[in-house]
Amino acid sequence: MQSRLYFTDSKIKGDGGFTLVEVLVAILIVSIVLSTIYASYSGTFKIAKSSEYAEKVYNMMRITADRMIQDIESLTPQKNSYELLLSASEVTSESGQLEFISSAGLSYTDGRSTANARIRYYLTKESEGEGYSLWRSDSASINTFKEGRAPKGFLLCNRLKSIKYTMFDQSGMQYDTWSSVSRSGKVPASVLIRFEFLNENENNEPYKFMTRIAIPARG
Repeated sequence: MQSRLYFTDSKIKGDGGFTLVEVLVAILIVSIVLSTIYASYSGTFKIAKSSEYAEKVYNMMRITADRMIQDIESLTPQKNSYELLLSASEVTSESGQLEFISSAGLSYTDGRSTANARIRYYLTKESEGEGYSLWRSDSASINTFKEGRAPKGFLLCNRLKSIKYTMFDQSGMQYDTWSSVSRSGKVPASVLIRFEFLNENENNEPYKFMTRIAIPARG
């Protein structure tokens, strides 16, 4: 018995390809997906950048506080009289320029504390953008206080919005300025230092820190 093969017409009826509406819908879907992915990665990068900057600020604050605590706790007298001067700063009204004699003077060969020195903390305006840099001047000259710019020191921290000093005497009274020269060689019982660092994230509050340093010296 002979078998026969039969062929049917398999031609697809109608027009082939995609319509314009289908193409637009596909583009819209792809755009939504890509936008979601971009927003996710953008948010992740923003958080990572913010965390990196915050870590940088905390490290600067830790190093700055450690140095200032060591310096201020090491106040030392000259001819049986202490010297400490806190004057209004020329940089910002919220800040003061702090100057004193300390036994925590640095050796510029190995960085260790070696001898008595005149130490001064002062601010300078950053050359680019807003903010200030905090400098520490360390001079072997311990003569009488002289007005004017301190010798070039080394940078403690930058990106500061402000720094403010508050002095406390033994009775707890607060002072925004202090001069041991006019106080018969007396020094405060402690100093409170408030720091504000700029926040790179828009519309966010500055990073705020404070440390209170007891001064064991007594004039």
